[in-house]
Amino acid sequence: MNSSHADNQTQLLIQFNTRCSRILSTYKAHEAAADRLVKLESCRKGASIVLTALSAVTFVIPVLETVGLGRYSSVVVSGIALAATMIALSSDSVDWRGRAEQHSHAARDLRRLHLEYQSLMLDFRVGRLTLEEALEKRDKLARKEYKVLSRISVRVKNSDSDKAEKKIDSDTSLQMNYVLREGE
Repeated sequence: MNSSHADNQTQLLIQFNTRCSRILSTYKAHEAAADRLVKLESCRKGASIVLTALSAVTFVIPVLETVGLGRYSSVVVSGIALAATMIALSSDSVDWRGRAEQHSHAARDLRRLHLEYQSLMLDFRVGRLTLEEALEKRDKLARKEYKVLSRISVRVKNSDSDKAEKKIDSDTSLQMNYVLREGE
């Protein structure tokens, strides 16, 4: 193999590795976003249930009177009822469950792309594909990647991306690098 051909192979593997890493980060960020939104929805539901139960005047007033705060009972009950109403109304304006599902779907599509890039790198690395075949498959994957990314209607927060990067850095099974070593 001449050095120009080997350089082309190395550059292509570097490009595959870069794209694969970028897709991995993006899909992990969408997983983190879905997890975050599911937790928020769970907290919202729990708070709504607790506050709705607490807003029952017949329960709150005797408790406040028992601890010597009977004179504040109407303010406390009103505050609890207001908080319960606000949380209940938030479920109408913020669809955390729906957004979590969108992030999960995005993560699945991106995971599929990530696996395809990994397979492409491995097939090329072990010689199952020629340079020309690898270039053709790369171009098809790039078009598929564009379609997948343009269909994703939800965006991740920086905190989701940070969480994804920490997950990737801590999980060695997610860290793959198929760049040719010197002399191969």
